[in-house]
Amino acid sequence: MKEKIFQDSSYTKRGSFPIFLTQTNEKEVTLKYILTKLDKKYSFKDYKKFTFTDLGAGEGTLTFPLIQFFQKKTSLETYCIEPSTLIDFLKEKCGSNAHYIKKGMEEIKLPKSDFILLSHAIQYLKNRKRFAGRIEQALNPNGKMLVVGTNPKSDDLKFKRIINSREQVKKSGKPKDNLFEYLEKKGFKITKDYAEAIIDTSNTQRLNEKGKAVISFFYHKPFSEISKEEKIRFRETIKEFAPKGKLRKSLQFIWVEK
Repeated sequence: MKEKIFQDSSYTKRGSFPIFLTQTNEKEVTLKYILTKLDKKYSFKDYKKFTFTDLGAGEGTLTFPLIQFFQKKTSLETYCIEPSTLIDFLKEKCGSNAHYIKKGMEEIKLPKSDFILLSHAIQYLKNRKRFAGRIEQALNPNGKMLVVGTNPKSDDLKFKRIINSREQVKKSGKPKDNLFEYLEKKGFKITKDYAEAIIDTSNTQRLNEKGKAVISFFYHKPFSEISKEEKIRFRETIKEFAPKGKLRKSLQFIWVEK
């Protein structure tokens, strides 16, 4: 069975995700955090060649500036793993600066890496225990992985649970395995940081192109397939969570270090 991301129309060149990104500063906040931390985490003069792997690289919004950063520091080899058609955007941005693998991160043997980025893709893992073993094999000595996700207490996540309340009830059940517990058992050090981003929801009241894309991304289906009741629930709920058209999002940064 294919992972959801293969079938999700949001993650295409014409899907809602690329437009959604223009309505949030999440990527800018994430990039600033990563660039600030990398110089503290690595002594780049010690590397003859540095290997960077982006798991679920998406459209390359983070990948490309990270490639530029690393190339100024050391000789670089980059692997981009992206199963969706967003890999087309990715190739346009990064060109010959990277190797591209259009497969799911659980379908391949992960490249030996000094830094692995897993941004907003952990939810697609099906076997976290097995994946922890793959991370152990992939990370070089002193290698590090950064997992970027949404803080479980984030307003936007609470908001999403409310607008998808019926779907969430159906999906409720056994909690997912904890990847980080498996990694800790393997001797990895796990640390967490947080930062705040903003999603602009003002256009959702006007229902212009950008507003429709934001609504579509939260429901993960084309706007034309969203019912009238869902649209009303979205717009009414957003008044509670973002009365000034700014939905707060708390980002979680989890470092995995040998």
